[in-house]
Formats: sequence, C-alpha cells, structure tokens
Amino acid sequence: MNTICTEQASYCDATGEWASDMEQLDQYARRAGPLTCPVSREEYLLEQSDSGYVIICPAGHGSIDTGRRSWTGETE
Repeated sequence: MNTICTEQASYCDATGEWASDMEQLDQYARRAGPLTCPVSREEYLLEQSDSGYVIICPAGHGSIDTGRRSWTGETE
C-alpha cells in the first residue's frame, strides 16, 4: 500500500490530479499486473475521496487516506 501511495504522489505531480482508480495508476506505473495483498492475493482498491484518495486492503489489513495510514507501528 505504501508503493501505491508513493505512485499516487508521483501521478499527482505529473498530472495535477490523483489517479481515479487502480487501473489508471497501474497504467501510469507501467505495471504488468495489479498490486495485491501479500496475504490474500486480492487486488488493492483505490477510491477518490473529497480531499484526495483512499487505498484499501480488501483483506481488512487497513487503509491509507491521502497518505495517512490507518495503523501505527506500535504493538500492544
């Protein structure tokens, strides 16, 4: 998901807007296949939001909302 976030920043720098979906970002990155969750092998989801974008792990491992991740590096 961090790779997708970095690619979104690069896409925005190049075009002036966020990629609207993973297909658009995959084409920009010239990716042979979609990026997937390493656990479930399901494709990540990318949605536009009012303030930017949201990257979602389909297996429930979290999300990134315009660069802000839903998890922390802390363990309990």
